[in-house]
Amino acid sequence: MYDFVVVGVGPAGARFARRAAQQGYDVIAFEQGDLGTPLACSGHVSLDVWEFVPDEHHDALFQNDIRGARFHLGGADSSAHPFYKSTPISNAIDRVHLDEVLAEAARDAGADVREHHTVTDVTEHRDRVTVTARGPDDSIDVTAKMVAGSDGPRSRVRDALSLPEPDEFLHGALAFDPDPDHQDFVDVHLTVPGFFAWRIPRGDAGVEYGLAAAPGEDVAGRFDDLVADYGVDVEHRCSGLIPIGPPDTVTSHRGFLLGDAAGQTKP
Repeated sequence: MYDFVVVGVGPAGARFARRAAQQGYDVIAFEQGDLGTPLACSGHVSLDVWEFVPDEHHDALFQNDIRGARFHLGGADSSAHPFYKSTPISNAIDRVHLDEVLAEAARDAGADVREHHTVTDVTEHRDRVTVTARGPDDSIDVTAKMVAGSDGPRSRVRDALSLPEPDEFLHGALAFDPDPDHQDFVDVHLTVPGFFAWRIPRGDAGVEYGLAAAPGEDVAGRFDDLVADYGVDVEHRCSGLIPIGPPDTVTSHRGFLLGDAAGQTKP
């Protein structure tokens, strides 16, 4: 019997798996596809990300220092309200590679991390939890003392444990302009109902454009308008859900939620 089975190996799941393994617990972790894909999250992070990234991976992950933001009440040409500091306050990073690095760190700590394993069933018992995962060749049943659900906004673990959903889900869209941009500020557009749009310069990696809004607000159309206003051609479009409002509880008798599954998103 394992101590923990972790469902979902994004940053939250990988970091928990690593820390638990470092403390001597037996950990198995399942990721349904390739690590870091499909991309559905911004690569703009606070500086404390480096506290749990192995030092040797800093240069491969780092893309740009961010020292401030310009807040807009209109489009790209609208007047901006700047906020700026002399030292970096956040970083742009390679978001896909971050997942890969954190998962490998969990492996190095002793966690059994398995890609291409889709969890199809979670059953909570008085003294254990059983998890069924479908792999490339067959299905396996795992027994553990606890299950950690870090499997995203539409968490299968959350449903199986009858835990409440976050208050709402926003629909987010991302895309990238490949032209390098080393500016040290982000642009934030406060014109999207209930949320905002953004532009993040990522050094040699180009520029990230993104937008989120409540379902039904024509996110795709609003996103097209945003990039058209900047006059750029974007590629690698992707989308995902952003949970807003943590639920009243994220724990059950033999399970708990982490990250997006728990509505734990940055403010």
